[in-house]
This record gives sequence, C-alpha cells and structure tokens, in this order.
Amino acid sequence: IGIATMGFLESKYLSFHHPFSSIPKVKQPDFENFNDILQDTNSDFTFKKYKTSTLTSSAATSIKLKLEKLMSEQRLYLREDLRLQDVADQVSLHRNQVSQVINENYNLNFFEWVNRYRIYHAADLLSTPNCPYTISQVGFDAGFNNKVTFYKTFRQYFKCTPLEYVARLENDRVKMS
Repeated sequence: IGIATMGFLESKYLSFHHPFSSIPKVKQPDFENFNDILQDTNSDFTFKKYKTSTLTSSAATSIKLKLEKLMSEQRLYLREDLRLQDVADQVSLHRNQVSQVINENYNLNFFEWVNRYRIYHAADLLSTPNCPYTISQVGFDAGFNNKVTFYKTFRQYFKCTPLEYVARLENDRVKMS
C-alpha cells in the first residue's frame, strides 16, 4: 500500500516517457571542410583523445621505427588473423601505445595501417610479369581474408580494380618493348 501511495504522489514514478526524452538534442557542428580538418595531422582536434598520454615524442618515434622494422622484416601483415594485441606483444608494449603511434604517425587506424602493407605487397605480386597467381590468390596471399575487402582496399589505393591494374601494367610493358 505504501509503494502504491508513493507512486500516486510522485507522478514521475508513473511516467511512461523515456528517461532521456526531455534532454535537448545538441546540434552537430557544421564544418564545411571537415575532411580537411581530419587529415591535418597537426590539428589538436585530430588526436584529442591522446592529450593525456604519457608517451613522449622520442618514445613514439622509437616505437614507430620498431613497428616499421617488424612489418618489413617479419611481414606480420601476411597473417589474415593479425590483431593489434599481436603486434603489441611483438614489440613488448601495451596495445594502446601501439595504437596511438599508428594513429598519430600515419593518420590511420590499426586495420587501415595493416591493409596498406597488404595492398603494396599485393601490388608487388601483381607487378610480376606473367604472375602465376589468380587475383584472388594474390589477395589471400597478401593477408586479406576475403575478396571484397581486398578489391575495396585495392581500389581505394590505386583507383582501379586489381584486374585493371594488371592490364595497365601489361599495356605499359608492351609500349616499352
């Protein structure tokens, strides 16, 4: 009886409105050149999430060099199941530090960074005269785990499909001979 009485006295307990429905909506910022802001690596806006990081500039540079060496020598990007934690373990660092270095130095997230290595590896394979592999095999060999991601990423970097890329290379070879 006490709970029922309290419910009648306090109308908010009987309200069926969503608890956040009375919060006014905030208007999103309207940047005319929002992409330019995001691509400006010197912008405070771009890496605001790292403003409290204790990672020094010299430490970040050292980590960047370790990551580049690791990727070029051990070619971890060829593993289709590669994760940020795997790379962090290889350089004996916390995954957040590795992520920060990648974000700040390349303006890419981890998967975009890895896919960049993969795409250039695939382009090298496709550049081989009379490449013995199918385009799908090249994508899988480069570390992509599906054809769609490979084609999409390839188009993003080279502004053409892998097949068009091979055709252009062959055409260039014919012109040079």
